[in-house]
Amino acid sequence: MARVRGRVEQSAEDTAKKERDAFRALIQRAHQAYDPHDAIRIYSQAISSSSPSVTTPSRAIAYSSRGDAKRKLKDYAGTIADFETAISLYSIHGDAASRDIATIISKKLREVKEEQRQEEAHAAREALMREQEHQERVRAQQRLEAEKEQRKAEQEKREREEREHREKIEQEEREHREKIEALHDSGMTKYGLKDYEGAIADYDAAIQLDPSNASVFYNRALAKLEMEDYLGAVADLDQVTQLEPRHADAFCHRGVAKLKSKDSPAALKDLDYACILFSFQNAAVFYNRGRVKYELEDYLGAMADFDETLQLDPKHMKAFYNRAKAKSKLKDRQGAIADYSEVIRLKPKHTDAFYYRGVAKLEIKDYPGAIADLDQVIKLKPKYADAFYQRGLAKHEFKDYVGAKLDYEQAIKLNKGDYPKASQKLEALKEVLKTQELQKREQDLQTRKVEEEIKKKQEETEKGERLGKTLKDLQLVRQNNSMNLSELSRRYKELERDAFSLKSVDFYVQRGEFYYESAEKEANATRKNALYTSALQDFTQAMERDPFVEGVAEKIEAINAKLKLSASVSTAGSSALFAPAPSQPLPERKDMSPEQIAKLEAIKAQVRQWKQ
Repeated sequence: MARVRGRVEQSAEDTAKKERDAFRALIQRAHQAYDPHDAIRIYSQAISSSSPSVTTPSRAIAYSSRGDAKRKLKDYAGTIADFETAISLYSIHGDAASRDIATIISKKLREVKEEQRQEEAHAAREALMREQEHQERVRAQQRLEAEKEQRKAEQEKREREEREHREKIEQEEREHREKIEALHDSGMTKYGLKDYEGAIADYDAAIQLDPSNASVFYNRALAKLEMEDYLGAVADLDQVTQLEPRHADAFCHRGVAKLKSKDSPAALKDLDYACILFSFQNAAVFYNRGRVKYELEDYLGAMADFDETLQLDPKHMKAFYNRAKAKSKLKDRQGAIADYSEVIRLKPKHTDAFYYRGVAKLEIKDYPGAIADLDQVIKLKPKYADAFYQRGLAKHEFKDYVGAKLDYEQAIKLNKGDYPKASQKLEALKEVLKTQELQKREQDLQTRKVEEEIKKKQEETEKGERLGKTLKDLQLVRQNNSMNLSELSRRYKELERDAFSLKSVDFYVQRGEFYYESAEKEANATRKNALYTSALQDFTQAMERDPFVEGVAEKIEAINAKLKLSASVSTAGSSALFAPAPSQPLPERKDMSPEQIAKLEAIKAQVRQWKQ
């Protein structure tokens, strides 16, 4: 039993020795560590793993050494704690050496505490300095922020003032532009209404405000052209071309203005340049250049330009007309007649085209054709003395001496007796007629008849012109609603006698439309039917005179559709107020087909039925 106990004790002693050796080895390794952090880690490992077999001084050394390592890192709190623990352990051991070591550690502890105090004082000073520096930086930052805010405020003030100044300038410029645009628009409106003087006055005011506005100069030039102030137009178009050197329309119109002011060479230069600017694709430029070349007696060049015009615009009536004149100058009568015929096709009442075509036909001895054309001229323009003279020449050549004499006399009369050529022809014709007494008597009779007919025709023409003007005025009054129904009805009634004698289709169509429109607006059923009936009677009168008048048959059918027979509607009293006077029977037109006559009679029957 004693041997067993001895082995156990020996084994415990060996284990304790190993633990102490391991502890010393850790302490030795910590002493040799270069990095204080590593040393502290190893010391802490040794302390935490120490067993009761490790002596108190050894543990005190571990604490003291770890305190030294912590001191190097200025971990004063950890150093103080480890030194105090070491001192406590040495005090427990109690021998003289331990007390001496404890004294040394106590001294070191005081030194550490002094270092801690100095460090804390230094840290406090540094903290104070940092706080002061921070406060200074804050104050500096505040000053910077204040300065920045001040600069920002000043900048905003400057920007606001600049913006307000800019807005004021922009507002003034906008008002200036708007005033110019208003004057410009007003001028254009007056130009459209043919108030050229008013348009020019507005353009003058606009130019006073803006002397660099090419559009205003251009439009003022157009107004001056209409006023036949060609030099003024040229001056304005000069300004346009200076402001906009490639303003093609300006060169074109300046060429026209120079042509009108008899400066044909300069006009040709402008129109040549306009052709280039328009890339030779503008019909108006070619047309006007052709007119200039015609004035310069370059008839072949004029024809070439009119050809180009018609290539670009096949319905350019004036190009046909002026090309015909150029062909006449070159003795191409047939070509001229063909072009005049195109003019008449495009504008069936072109008096000059009929006149010059008649003259061309006279020159190629187509006397019937010449007479027919000149008949049309006289029909369109009854006081055209030259037309009577040319027709007299055609009749003279065609051996219609009586007709020729009457035309010569009428030409002289219309020219107030001053027509030498007609007088000479008339005298020559009288010599021929002296030998034909019978012809003379017939001629006298015919002369009286023709004069009476001419007088009658002239009176009818003048009456027709007055009627047409009055109808246009009434049409305008209707459009403006400036006269009531009764007054308008009375005005139409005053015109009815002249309209009937002249067989005026337009009168009955217009008055029928007036009654029709009034019926559309009338709320009272009785008056509405009366107005429809009046319109139906007028449209019937129009168809009696011209069965082919456009739109009337459809209006009659529409009225028949609207009028429904009703016993409660009495048209007799209303028709006395609004219906036109009963018409006298008119002879039927020779060109009416049986179907058209039947249709017309059916319409008349309907009107009679409504009257009943």
